[in-house]
Amino acid sequence: MVLGKPGELWDSSRHQGHLYLPTLGVMVPMTIGDMIFFNASELPHLVIKLDEVDKHKRTIVTTFTYLPTVHKPLSGPTAGVFAGCVERLAEAFLAEPSDDALFNILALPKAGLAPGLKQGLKARLDRYPRVDWPRPEPSDGTAPRTTTAVKDVDKGRLGSAARRLAGTAAVATVDDEVVSTLRDKHPAGEEDPFGPTDGPSSGDIPSEEEIMAAFKTFKPDTSPGLSGWTHHLLATALRVPTFLKAIHTLTGLIIAGTAPGQAMLCASRLTPLRKPDGGLRPIAVGDMIYRLATKAIVRHSNRRDFLLPYQFGVGSKGGVEPVVRAVERALQGSLDRPRDIAEGLRQYAPILYRAGRWAYGCTSNLVLGSPEGRHLINSAQGVRQGDPMGPLMFSLGIRSLLRDLASALGPDRLILAYLDDIYILSPDDQALEQTLAFFDERQPSIRLNPAKCKMLALEDIRTDGLRMLGTCVGARSAREQFLQEKIDHEAATVAKLINLPHQHALLVLRVCVQQNLRHLQRSLKSDDLVHLWEKLDTVLREAVARIRGLPRPTDQLDVAVISLPIKMGGIGILSYKTVAPHAYAAASEAADTTLAPILTPGSLPASTQLTTQHQRCQEIFTGNKEALLGSLTPEQAKAVVEASSKLGRVWLTTIPFQPSLRLTDFEL
Repeated sequence: MVLGKPGELWDSSRHQGHLYLPTLGVMVPMTIGDMIFFNASELPHLVIKLDEVDKHKRTIVTTFTYLPTVHKPLSGPTAGVFAGCVERLAEAFLAEPSDDALFNILALPKAGLAPGLKQGLKARLDRYPRVDWPRPEPSDGTAPRTTTAVKDVDKGRLGSAARRLAGTAAVATVDDEVVSTLRDKHPAGEEDPFGPTDGPSSGDIPSEEEIMAAFKTFKPDTSPGLSGWTHHLLATALRVPTFLKAIHTLTGLIIAGTAPGQAMLCASRLTPLRKPDGGLRPIAVGDMIYRLATKAIVRHSNRRDFLLPYQFGVGSKGGVEPVVRAVERALQGSLDRPRDIAEGLRQYAPILYRAGRWAYGCTSNLVLGSPEGRHLINSAQGVRQGDPMGPLMFSLGIRSLLRDLASALGPDRLILAYLDDIYILSPDDQALEQTLAFFDERQPSIRLNPAKCKMLALEDIRTDGLRMLGTCVGARSAREQFLQEKIDHEAATVAKLINLPHQHALLVLRVCVQQNLRHLQRSLKSDDLVHLWEKLDTVLREAVARIRGLPRPTDQLDVAVISLPIKMGGIGILSYKTVAPHAYAAASEAADTTLAPILTPGSLPASTQLTTQHQRCQEIFTGNKEALLGSLTPEQAKAVVEASSKLGRVWLTTIPFQPSLRLTDFEL
């Protein structure tokens, strides 16, 4: 018999040796005797002491998908109480880095904090983890509630609000067909792809400072994983020295391949995104603590010589820009020329082998929520899209394949790769045929999709253009059409901002929408498309005027204030027309320098000290500010200077997490 709740008896003998956990609604194997008596307040402690503990925690963590997440940051006494609990849990982990101690940390946001915010937070967190745990509440089968863009902003999820307005949050509706497709995309893998040995010795551990530097690369609205650790909660916890030390210890254990809780940390929330062609792209949203640790590891340990010089998908400054630049120079005529992962790590990045074995040596759970219930899909092959270690693991896995392909094609063919997007520049029309023959002969684990392979003559690209890696190269008409389509889409999104409260609208416009095409300033040749950048600038400025209830910004004063960075007293809607030539010049210079080692010496000009985009633009902005101040009355100039102060510009960045932080439309 099991006493699940006060006064409630439950007969375990009818369930073939399984123990039912009433407050969690899950079954776990019972191996500790035929008769157990416990109070609900002792449940977490008893759960984590059962045999096969890792399997149990994997089951329990996956039920967290139905528990509420605390999106808003903590402040005042609430943050202090949370920090105190975090410190106690971190001390327990440091004393014994076990599954139990890690589980209690992972479960804190949803099992400790969220229920406590409703009533009795201090008392609950003082007792945690010995508390009554919330019961997961799966959907009843009705359609899920629609989260509006306003609610997204109130939670600080500005990117989600922008995607909702743009209509680009193309998450597939989960039905039987989608579930079946996702299972097909995650076939069963080898039982032990890394083998029984520990492998090469691991590298050194990132410092606490490097962990904090890695954390600063996450956006505040980064989606949390199953456990509910958000960016805001992790920021609060990392201010506690003991917790930072615990994360540092966990990171070291991951590098050594001995960290506890692999099944818990590697479990991910699965989001199926619709591709333009109707297919599905499964995105695994891992736990924030796992992502922080692995990002710190990759940033600390990755070296350029881990990968071939023509693989630009990991750790390459400029990302896709060197690949795009190489194609542009070819058009200009100035260019002449899961076991796989284990083997790639062993050969080329041995210091990361044990961390890779820990993260990918066994299956991990992908949790897919739907109105009908929760679906568990095992990830057993390849890398999880969304994992900070994924791009490096994948690139190491295909390194030998790319090396052999380059050897087979010969020195006259230049391979350029951005992860799995591979471009081959060849002086003749035989490269595609030889590449297909190479894959047919080798039969590697990574298959080539002939339907997605094409051969284009440079002359055709000069005439018709080519869309590649999120940009367009070649003919002016093709680039103009491409950019016009992008601007039209942004204009449609901007028009929808009028439906939001003005504070929300300005936040989404300034932080997200105006940033959407900034990458094209660097990767798209647009010196002959200035009129389109000017059109986009007008759309953005008029949106600011509508939001603030002002006339259309027709005079130079309005234009100057809107276009200045906020640190200089402006609104921070930087002019695309002004920035584009400097961004493109900086990107081209950096890409040429990156490409130089893999090209024939002398084919590209040698670069000396690079001038960054920030340096180029800062000079322009400073000149614009001085010109603005010189044209103003003393009172107006004083207002601009005051607006550039930290206090004077805080209204532009404040997220309305609570009523006291909200501005009325009139105040804005």
